[in-house]
Amino acid sequence: MAPRPAAALALDSKHDPLWQAALNAPLADTDALSPEELAGLDEGMADILAGRTVSHDDIRATIEQMRRDQGE
Repeated sequence: MAPRPAAALALDSKHDPLWQAALNAPLADTDALSPEELAGLDEGMADILAGRTVSHDDIRATIEQMRRDQGE
């Protein structure tokens, strides 16, 4: 089994009590969210918990490539 990316470990509730608290905290105002928005939040949380994340380095590389593509 391949090691998990550092970002996935950092967001793993089993390794981080602060993240565990954030995962268990209620949303501030769920009445204001539509069913579609709540479904999107559930989908995003499932991705995080399953380790389907993008590394900080990959995000920075993508942003830098976008800047180059735009002539910056």
